[in-house]
Amino acid sequence: MITDFILLSIGGGTADTNKVLRENFYPIFPAYCLGRGFFVLSTRNDLAAFGVIEIPPIYSRDALGGPITFLLGEASLSFVLTLTLQALGACPRLTTRHFPVPSLYLPCPAPHDATLHDSWLVAHCPLLIA
Repeated sequence: MITDFILLSIGGGTADTNKVLRENFYPIFPAYCLGRGFFVLSTRNDLAAFGVIEIPPIYSRDALGGPITFLLGEASLSFVLTLTLQALGACPRLTTRHFPVPSLYLPCPAPHDATLHDSWLVAHCPLLIA
């Protein structure tokens, strides 16, 4: 909200850029949506009393509709992401396939040659060599 007010007060091309950011970028952040909603609720009657604006319906996109829509979208996305991560964590078969856990106990090949065995150990078991 602070950046929104500062860029709006500068004017000129900055205010035009801020308008685009206000509609497309700022609502990504839930704190902005909450602050914008409180700001709109607290100032709408005062601005209408002074004749600055006409009071739009409370749930229009310019009032609370935009922030509430973005918050509901973010909540839905977070809900689906949380359930997906929980499902992956609950199923070790999927987890180990997509996120393999390195094992400290790698099977060593049968040594045919001592140099082959030593080179394999150096390449795959650096903790054992050190």
